[in-house]
Amino acid sequence: MAFKKVESLTDFNQGAISEQFKKGFEELLANIADPTTDACTKRSLTLTVEITPSKDRSTAKTTCRLVTKPAPIMADDGSMLLELTNDGIKAMVKEPEKQLELHVAPIAAGEKM
Repeated sequence: MAFKKVESLTDFNQGAISEQFKKGFEELLANIADPTTDACTKRSLTLTVEITPSKDRSTAKTTCRLVTKPAPIMADDGSMLLELTNDGIKAMVKEPEKQLELHVAPIAAGEKM
């Protein structure tokens, strides 16, 4: 079995940190592109490396962990009408307006518009 000296983060856990970073960074980029989040909210990516030596200090267990903190989905405000009736209280919301569909007659072959 060959061993390699640990000289950078990419040497830990067979490159797991690089893979975790790539996935976490892609997650944050997708969150930045999401129009339901605040564009200016800070996003963060935290890498943690834990090293737990054995009792005789001849080996150590390594754990690499990535935590992302994307921006939360923005709140969406609305309203509803409340009506007190003999049967109790009723809540109603305004229905979204529907756009009328335009029906266009097909153009026959060779016919000019």
